[in-house]
Amino acid sequence: MATTVIATEVGEPEIERLRRLAWIVFAALAAASVAAITALIALLPKDASASDQRRSLVVAVLAATAGSAISALHSATDRYGHGLELADGTKVPTHGRADRFGARLVPLFLMRPLMGSLMGLVVYAGLSGGYLIATSGNTKLSPAGVVFFAALAGLFAKTALERLKIVFGALLGDDGAKKALAGQD
Repeated sequence: MATTVIATEVGEPEIERLRRLAWIVFAALAAASVAAITALIALLPKDASASDQRRSLVVAVLAATAGSAISALHSATDRYGHGLELADGTKVPTHGRADRFGARLVPLFLMRPLMGSLMGLVVYAGLSGGYLIATSGNTKLSPAGVVFFAALAGLFAKTALERLKIVFGALLGDDGAKKALAGQD
């Protein structure tokens, strides 16, 4: 108990700064989510026949951006709920889970919607090229299907990129990546 009091007293200005920073991150991610979802709704065609490639591409990027922003918001608020980690590594409170909100994570949280946007482009290319689902060359993409796959890609962009890094490392001969891919890490 004394450790908590000392850590709180010594790091009080930093704790308050981290709390303010956390709320700024939450607001930015919530705003990105709402903006992407609002634009997505405005751009979704009223009927499937009105869909064109450019609109489908924008829809995919927006859906993935919204998915990734929501995922980042969930992660940031979850970590905040577990506590704070000060710049020197002090945990407030001193007990509990290790994954805490800290200033070092802010750039990652703020970049996650961009990672989602990029995954939206990849998903759109995969769908329109027939690589993600079997389609014939003249099949129009369902806007709902584009939103579904792109939003999933955004929600899991961080995980997908981490896995792709392992897969490509293994393909390029990285022994550590090969072990991780085989589940031996």
